[in-house]
Amino acid sequence: RKSISIEELYKSSFKIFIDNVVVCIANTFVLILTCFLFAITIVGLLALPAIVGGYVGSMIRLALGEKVEIGDFIKIGLNSFGSLLGAKIIYQVGVFIGCCFFILPGIYLMLRWSFVNHIIINENKLVSDAFADSSKMTSGILWDIFVIWVLNAIISLICGPFFFITTPFV
Repeated sequence: RKSISIEELYKSSFKIFIDNVVVCIANTFVLILTCFLFAITIVGLLALPAIVGGYVGSMIRLALGEKVEIGDFIKIGLNSFGSLLGAKIIYQVGVFIGCCFFILPGIYLMLRWSFVNHIIINENKLVSDAFADSSKMTSGILWDIFVIWVLNAIISLICGPFFFITTPFV
């Protein structure tokens, strides 16, 4: 795998965001509105992992230089509904149990499983394969992922009300 510095990662992410600013911001608004509307019912809550997974997939497609339309991520996410919901349940249960054991095991699992949704949506893999592949991908770079999470949290906190701009970027 090709190594990239955290600085290079942020530079390339910012360039992708700027090159696709309208689609990024519009899709973020659609994501927020959809999540808000879906969160008011039990059925809607079950669909949220698919909606968020589709959004992540749209950001991956932009990074790969593919064309992304406003709102197309909803259909793409819903096409992987079962896998994304199953992965979310396993992720939440695993992290919860890990956090019950002095927090650190939960954080460890969060880092190891960082790319489960990405793998499901981008590579169309089974849930079990996505967890295994995410664990392999993160091997040896857990501290880098942790630093990126902290930096993303700081960026989001600083930009607060402008989260619709920072969400696709981070």
